[in-house]
Amino acid sequence: MAKAVKLADIAERLSVSTVTVSKALSGQKGVSEEMREKIKSLAEELGYQQPSARKSQNTGNSYNIGVLIATRYMGLYESFYWQMYQQVATKAVSKGCFTLMEAVGEIELYSDQSGFNNAAALLADDNQFTGIDIIRFGDTIDEIMDRESLENISILSQLEKTLQMFRKYYQYEKIEGAERKCIDKIPEKAFREAIANALIHRMWDIPASIKVSMYADRIEISSPGGLPAGISEEEYLNGQISILRNPIIGNVFFRLKYIEKFGTGIMRINHAYRNALIKPSYQCFSNSIKVILPVIRENYDLSEAEQILVSILKGKEKMSRSEIEKAAEMEKSKAVRTLNSLIEKKILKKTGAGRGVRYTLK
Repeated sequence: MAKAVKLADIAERLSVSTVTVSKALSGQKGVSEEMREKIKSLAEELGYQQPSARKSQNTGNSYNIGVLIATRYMGLYESFYWQMYQQVATKAVSKGCFTLMEAVGEIELYSDQSGFNNAAALLADDNQFTGIDIIRFGDTIDEIMDRESLENISILSQLEKTLQMFRKYYQYEKIEGAERKCIDKIPEKAFREAIANALIHRMWDIPASIKVSMYADRIEISSPGGLPAGISEEEYLNGQISILRNPIIGNVFFRLKYIEKFGTGIMRINHAYRNALIKPSYQCFSNSIKVILPVIRENYDLSEAEQILVSILKGKEKMSRSEIEKAAEMEKSKAVRTLNSLIEKKILKKTGAGRGVRYTLK
Protein backbone atom coordinates (compact mmCIF):
# COMPACT_ATOMS: atom_id res chain seq x y z
CA MET A 1 0.00 0.00 0.00
CA ALA A 2 1.40 3.40 -1.02
CA LYS A 3 2.44 5.70 1.78
CA ALA A 4 0.15 8.69 2.26
CA VAL A 5 1.62 11.99 1.11
CA LYS A 6 2.07 14.48 3.96
CA LEU A 7 2.38 18.25 4.10
CA ALA A 8 6.01 17.80 5.07
CA ASP A 9 6.67 15.93 1.80
CA ILE A 10 5.33 18.84 -0.25
CA ALA A 11 7.17 21.38 1.93
CA GLU A 12 10.49 19.54 1.47
CA ARG A 13 10.14 19.38 -2.31
CA LEU A 14 9.50 23.14 -2.54
CA SER A 15 11.82 24.22 0.30
CA VAL A 16 9.06 25.93 2.29
CA SER A 17 7.56 25.35 5.73
CA THR A 18 4.64 23.03 6.44
CA VAL A 19 2.73 26.10 7.71
CA THR A 20 3.08 27.70 4.25
CA VAL A 21 1.80 24.52 2.59
CA SER A 22 -1.12 24.32 5.04
CA LYS A 23 -2.11 27.93 4.39
CA ALA A 24 -1.85 27.52 0.61
CA LEU A 25 -4.04 24.41 0.50
CA SER A 26 -6.68 25.88 2.82
CA GLY A 27 -6.95 29.14 0.87
CA GLN A 28 -5.55 31.36 3.63
CA LYS A 29 -3.69 34.62 3.20
CA GLY A 30 0.05 34.99 3.62
CA VAL A 31 1.14 33.01 0.54
CA SER A 32 1.88 34.50 -2.86
CA GLU A 33 -0.36 33.36 -5.71
CA GLU A 34 2.65 31.96 -7.56
CA MET A 35 3.70 29.81 -4.61
CA ARG A 36 0.09 28.80 -3.92
CA GLU A 37 -0.26 27.48 -7.45
CA LYS A 38 3.04 25.58 -7.19
CA ILE A 39 1.94 23.96 -3.92
CA LYS A 40 -1.51 23.01 -5.27
CA SER A 41 0.00 21.64 -8.47
CA LEU A 42 2.54 19.50 -6.61
CA ALA A 43 -0.09 18.33 -4.12
CA GLU A 44 -2.30 17.16 -6.97
CA GLU A 45 0.64 15.52 -8.73
CA LEU A 46 1.62 13.59 -5.60
CA GLY A 47 -1.97 12.62 -4.84
CA TYR A 48 -2.10 14.53 -1.55
CA GLN A 49 -5.31 14.17 0.43
CA GLN A 50 -6.13 16.25 3.50
CA PRO A 51 -5.89 14.25 6.74
CA SER A 52 -9.42 15.25 7.68
CA ALA A 53 -10.71 13.78 4.40
CA ARG A 54 -8.75 10.54 4.87
CA LYS A 55 -9.97 10.08 8.40
CA SER A 56 -13.56 10.98 7.60
CA GLN A 57 -13.63 8.19 5.01
CA ASN A 58 -12.58 5.67 7.64
CA THR A 59 -14.37 6.93 10.75
CA GLY A 60 -16.95 9.46 9.64
CA ASN A 61 -15.21 12.12 11.74
CA SER A 62 -13.49 15.33 10.68
CA TYR A 63 -10.22 16.41 12.27
CA ASN A 64 -9.79 20.10 11.58
CA ILE A 65 -8.36 22.63 14.03
CA GLY A 66 -9.39 26.26 13.72
CA VAL A 67 -7.09 28.97 15.08
CA LEU A 68 -8.13 32.61 15.44
CA ILE A 69 -5.40 35.25 15.75
CA ALA A 70 -6.01 38.99 16.08
CA THR A 71 -4.89 40.94 13.04
CA ARG A 72 -2.55 43.15 15.06
CA TYR A 73 -0.30 40.16 15.79
CA MET A 74 -0.04 38.96 12.19
CA GLY A 75 2.59 41.51 11.20
CA LEU A 76 4.86 40.43 14.04
CA TYR A 77 6.54 37.26 12.87
CA GLU A 78 8.24 36.72 16.24
CA SER A 79 5.08 37.36 18.30
CA PHE A 80 4.03 34.73 20.82
CA TYR A 81 0.72 34.06 19.06
CA TRP A 82 2.28 33.61 15.63
CA GLN A 83 4.88 31.22 16.99
CA MET A 84 2.16 29.36 18.89
CA TYR A 85 0.20 28.88 15.67
CA GLN A 86 3.27 27.51 13.90
CA GLN A 87 3.77 25.00 16.73
CA VAL A 88 0.09 23.99 16.63
CA ALA A 89 0.15 23.56 12.85
CA THR A 90 3.35 21.47 12.94
CA LYS A 91 2.06 19.28 15.75
CA ALA A 92 -1.31 18.87 14.06
CA VAL A 93 0.34 17.59 10.89
CA SER A 94 2.26 14.97 12.87
CA LYS A 95 -1.04 13.80 14.39
CA GLY A 96 -2.86 13.63 11.08
CA CYS A 97 -4.90 16.81 11.59
CA PHE A 98 -5.38 19.84 9.38
CA THR A 99 -5.25 23.43 10.63
CA LEU A 100 -7.16 26.47 9.45
CA MET A 101 -5.95 29.88 10.58
CA GLU A 102 -8.11 32.99 10.39
CA ALA A 103 -6.85 36.49 11.11
CA VAL A 104 -9.62 38.48 12.77
CA GLY A 105 -10.01 42.13 13.64
CA GLU A 106 -10.23 43.21 17.24
CA ILE A 107 -13.11 41.52 19.06
CA GLU A 108 -12.55 43.45 22.26
CA LEU A 109 -11.98 40.57 24.64
CA TYR A 110 -9.10 42.32 26.38
CA SER A 111 -7.99 45.81 27.33
CA ASP A 112 -4.75 46.97 28.89
CA GLN A 113 -6.69 48.81 31.59
CA SER A 114 -9.06 46.09 32.85
CA GLY A 115 -7.69 42.85 31.37
CA PHE A 116 -10.03 40.17 30.03
CA ASN A 117 -13.76 40.97 30.12
CA ASN A 118 -16.84 38.80 30.71
CA ALA A 119 -17.13 37.95 27.00
CA ALA A 120 -13.63 36.44 27.15
CA ALA A 121 -14.63 34.48 30.27
CA LEU A 122 -17.72 33.12 28.53
CA LEU A 123 -15.56 31.85 25.68
CA ALA A 124 -13.03 30.28 28.05
CA ASP A 125 -13.12 26.56 28.84
CA ASP A 126 -13.24 27.29 32.56
CA ASN A 127 -15.40 30.12 33.87
CA GLN A 128 -17.82 31.05 36.65
CA PHE A 129 -21.00 31.41 34.57
CA THR A 130 -24.16 29.33 34.48
CA GLY A 131 -25.01 27.84 31.12
CA ILE A 132 -27.66 25.56 29.65
CA ASP A 133 -29.81 23.05 31.54
CA ILE A 134 -31.22 20.40 29.18
CA ILE A 135 -33.94 17.96 30.23
CA ARG A 136 -35.58 15.28 28.09
CA PHE A 137 -39.00 14.48 29.56
CA GLY A 138 -41.03 11.31 29.12
CA ASP A 139 -44.82 11.21 28.97
CA THR A 140 -45.10 13.62 31.92
CA ILE A 141 -42.84 16.24 33.52
CA ASP A 142 -42.39 13.83 36.44
CA GLU A 143 -40.59 11.41 34.13
CA ILE A 144 -37.06 12.59 33.33
CA MET A 145 -35.41 10.39 30.70
CA ASP A 146 -32.17 12.34 30.31
CA ARG A 147 -30.54 15.46 31.68
CA GLU A 148 -27.36 17.43 31.17
CA SER A 149 -26.37 20.64 32.94
CA LEU A 150 -23.74 22.65 31.08
CA GLU A 151 -22.06 25.29 33.22
CA ASN A 152 -18.63 26.79 33.86
CA ILE A 153 -17.54 25.88 30.32
CA SER A 154 -17.19 27.80 27.05
CA ILE A 155 -20.44 28.86 25.41
CA LEU A 156 -19.05 27.36 22.19
CA SER A 157 -18.87 23.97 23.92
CA GLN A 158 -22.35 24.54 25.34
CA LEU A 159 -23.74 25.10 21.86
CA GLU A 160 -22.11 21.95 20.47
CA LYS A 161 -23.13 19.73 23.40
CA THR A 162 -26.70 21.00 23.20
CA LEU A 163 -26.78 20.14 19.50
CA GLN A 164 -25.51 16.64 20.32
CA MET A 165 -28.40 16.14 22.74
CA PHE A 166 -30.83 17.44 20.10
CA ARG A 167 -29.55 15.01 17.47
CA LYS A 168 -29.92 12.13 19.91
CA TYR A 169 -33.69 12.62 20.27
CA TYR A 170 -34.88 14.56 17.23
CA GLN A 171 -33.04 12.99 14.30
CA TYR A 172 -33.32 9.54 12.77
CA GLU A 173 -32.16 7.78 9.63
CA LYS A 174 -34.57 6.65 6.93
CA ILE A 175 -33.66 4.37 4.03
CA GLU A 176 -35.20 5.37 0.71
CA GLY A 177 -34.14 3.01 -2.06
CA ALA A 178 -30.35 2.89 -2.01
CA GLU A 179 -30.03 6.11 0.00
CA ARG A 180 -29.88 6.62 3.75
CA LYS A 181 -31.29 10.01 4.74
CA CYS A 182 -31.11 11.90 8.02
CA ILE A 183 -34.57 13.15 8.97
CA ASP A 184 -35.18 16.03 11.39
CA LYS A 185 -38.25 15.81 13.62
CA ILE A 186 -37.53 19.45 14.37
CA PRO A 187 -35.41 21.43 11.85
CA GLU A 188 -31.85 21.51 13.21
CA LYS A 189 -31.37 24.93 11.63
CA ALA A 190 -34.23 26.31 13.70
CA PHE A 191 -32.97 24.72 16.93
CA ARG A 192 -29.38 25.86 16.39
CA GLU A 193 -30.57 29.39 15.65
CA ALA A 194 -32.73 29.43 18.79
CA ILE A 195 -29.86 28.25 21.04
CA ALA A 196 -27.33 30.63 19.46
CA ASN A 197 -29.73 33.54 19.91
CA ALA A 198 -30.38 32.57 23.52
CA LEU A 199 -26.63 32.63 24.23
CA ILE A 200 -26.14 35.93 22.41
CA HIS A 201 -29.14 37.82 23.79
CA ARG A 202 -29.59 36.46 27.33
CA MET A 203 -28.73 38.52 30.41
CA TRP A 204 -25.57 36.99 31.90
CA ASP A 205 -25.82 38.92 35.15
CA ILE A 206 -28.90 36.87 36.02
CA PRO A 207 -27.62 33.71 37.81
CA ALA A 208 -29.97 31.38 35.93
CA SER A 209 -29.47 28.83 33.17
CA ILE A 210 -31.03 28.74 29.74
CA LYS A 211 -33.69 26.02 30.07
CA VAL A 212 -34.07 23.56 27.20
CA SER A 213 -37.10 21.34 27.85
CA MET A 214 -37.40 18.48 25.37
CA TYR A 215 -40.78 16.76 24.93
CA ALA A 216 -42.07 14.20 22.47
CA ASP A 217 -43.99 16.85 20.52
CA ARG A 218 -41.89 20.00 21.04
CA ILE A 219 -38.84 21.74 22.48
CA GLU A 220 -39.15 24.78 24.74
CA ILE A 221 -36.17 27.13 25.13
CA SER A 222 -36.40 29.68 27.95
CA SER A 223 -33.73 32.36 28.09
CA PRO A 224 -33.08 34.66 31.11
CA GLY A 225 -33.82 38.31 30.39
CA GLY A 226 -36.81 39.95 28.72
CA LEU A 227 -36.79 42.15 25.65
CA PRO A 228 -34.20 44.97 25.55
CA ALA A 229 -35.58 48.35 26.56
CA GLY A 230 -37.26 50.18 23.70
CA ILE A 231 -38.25 47.09 21.67
CA SER A 232 -41.87 45.94 21.51
CA GLU A 233 -42.88 42.31 21.19
CA GLU A 234 -44.16 42.96 17.66
CA GLU A 235 -40.85 44.50 16.60
CA TYR A 236 -38.98 41.55 18.13
CA LEU A 237 -41.11 38.93 16.37
CA ASN A 238 -40.96 40.71 13.01
CA GLY A 239 -37.21 41.32 13.20
CA GLN A 240 -37.72 45.05 12.61
CA ILE A 241 -35.18 46.14 15.22
CA SER A 242 -32.21 44.21 16.56
CA ILE A 243 -30.29 45.31 19.64
CA LEU A 244 -27.40 43.05 20.60
CA ARG A 245 -27.35 42.68 24.36
CA ASN A 246 -23.95 40.99 24.11
CA PRO A 247 -22.34 42.48 20.96
CA ILE A 248 -18.92 40.89 21.47
CA ILE A 249 -20.42 37.41 21.73
CA GLY A 250 -22.62 38.18 18.74
CA ASN A 251 -19.55 39.21 16.75
CA VAL A 252 -17.72 35.98 17.64
CA PHE A 253 -20.73 33.83 16.67
CA PHE A 254 -21.04 35.74 13.40
CA ARG A 255 -17.35 35.24 12.55
CA LEU A 256 -17.63 31.54 13.35
CA LYS A 257 -20.75 31.36 11.13
CA TYR A 258 -22.99 30.12 13.96
CA ILE A 259 -25.31 32.92 12.91
CA GLU A 260 -25.49 34.39 9.41
CA LYS A 261 -26.75 37.90 9.98
CA PHE A 262 -27.66 39.98 13.01
CA GLY A 263 -31.38 40.48 13.63
CA THR A 264 -32.61 37.59 11.46
CA GLY A 265 -32.93 34.85 14.10
CA ILE A 266 -36.74 34.76 14.35
CA MET A 267 -37.12 35.03 10.58
CA ARG A 268 -34.70 32.16 10.03
CA ILE A 269 -36.49 29.97 12.58
CA ASN A 270 -39.83 30.69 10.90
CA HIS A 271 -38.33 30.01 7.46
CA ALA A 272 -37.23 26.54 8.59
CA TYR A 273 -40.93 25.84 9.31
CA ARG A 274 -42.26 27.44 6.13
CA ASN A 275 -43.87 24.19 4.92
CA ALA A 276 -44.99 22.92 8.34
CA LEU A 277 -48.62 22.98 9.45
CA ILE A 278 -47.82 23.95 13.05
CA LYS A 279 -45.41 26.88 13.38
CA PRO A 280 -43.02 27.95 16.17
CA SER A 281 -44.43 30.21 18.88
CA TYR A 282 -42.82 32.85 21.08
CA GLN A 283 -43.65 34.14 24.54
CA CYS A 284 -42.14 37.32 25.97
CA PHE A 285 -42.16 37.86 29.73
CA SER A 286 -40.65 40.57 31.92
CA ASN A 287 -37.57 38.51 32.78
CA SER A 288 -37.44 35.78 30.15
CA ILE A 289 -38.23 34.83 26.56
CA LYS A 290 -39.52 31.41 25.55
CA VAL A 291 -39.26 29.86 22.08
CA ILE A 292 -41.39 26.78 21.35
CA LEU A 293 -40.36 24.56 18.41
CA PRO A 294 -42.98 21.92 17.52
CA VAL A 295 -42.18 18.54 16.05
CA ILE A 296 -43.07 18.37 12.36
CA ARG A 297 -45.42 15.49 11.66
CA GLU A 298 -46.67 13.95 8.45
CA ASN A 299 -50.00 13.17 10.10
CA TYR A 300 -51.49 15.47 12.74
CA ASP A 301 -54.42 13.13 13.53
CA LEU A 302 -56.93 15.56 12.08
CA SER A 303 -60.57 14.63 11.63
CA GLU A 304 -62.09 14.82 8.16
CA ALA A 305 -63.77 18.12 9.02
CA GLU A 306 -60.50 19.55 10.36
CA GLN A 307 -58.63 18.52 7.22
CA ILE A 308 -61.27 20.26 5.08
CA LEU A 309 -60.92 23.55 6.98
CA VAL A 310 -57.12 23.40 6.90
CA SER A 311 -57.13 22.88 3.12
CA ILE A 312 -59.51 25.84 2.72
CA LEU A 313 -57.36 28.15 4.84
CA LYS A 314 -54.09 27.20 3.16
CA GLY A 315 -52.82 30.10 1.12
CA LYS A 316 -55.43 32.46 2.60
CA GLU A 317 -54.32 35.36 4.73
CA LYS A 318 -57.52 35.53 6.83
CA MET A 319 -61.10 34.27 6.60
CA SER A 320 -64.28 34.92 8.58
CA ARG A 321 -66.34 32.08 10.01
CA SER A 322 -69.13 32.67 7.50
CA GLU A 323 -66.66 32.52 4.61
CA ILE A 324 -65.26 29.24 5.95
CA GLU A 325 -68.76 27.77 6.43
CA LYS A 326 -69.69 28.64 2.86
CA ALA A 327 -66.47 27.27 1.35
CA ALA A 328 -66.71 24.04 3.38
CA GLU A 329 -70.49 23.73 2.97
CA MET A 330 -70.63 23.11 6.72
CA GLU A 331 -73.34 24.09 9.20
CA LYS A 332 -72.51 26.77 11.77
CA SER A 333 -72.37 24.59 14.91
CA LYS A 334 -70.03 22.05 13.28
CA ALA A 335 -67.82 24.78 11.85
CA VAL A 336 -67.50 26.45 15.27
CA ARG A 337 -66.58 23.13 16.96
CA THR A 338 -64.03 22.33 14.27
CA LEU A 339 -62.47 25.80 14.37
CA ASN A 340 -62.17 25.69 18.16
CA SER A 341 -60.57 22.23 17.96
CA LEU A 342 -57.96 23.49 15.48
CA ILE A 343 -57.23 26.47 17.72
CA GLU A 344 -56.68 24.14 20.71
CA LYS A 345 -54.28 22.08 18.58
CA LYS A 346 -52.40 25.33 17.82
CA ILE A 347 -53.00 24.95 14.10
CA LEU A 348 -55.29 27.96 13.72
CA LYS A 349 -55.11 31.47 15.15
CA LYS A 350 -58.15 33.60 15.95
CA THR A 351 -57.92 37.39 15.82
CA GLY A 352 -60.37 40.24 16.26
CA ALA A 353 -63.68 40.36 18.10
CA GLY A 354 -67.39 40.25 17.25
CA ARG A 355 -68.05 40.61 13.55
CA GLY A 356 -64.36 41.29 13.04
CA VAL A 357 -63.25 37.76 14.09
CA ARG A 358 -60.93 36.17 11.53
CA TYR A 359 -59.16 32.81 11.34
CA THR A 360 -55.78 32.00 9.83
CA LEU A 361 -53.27 29.16 9.87
CA LYS A 362 -50.47 29.79 12.36
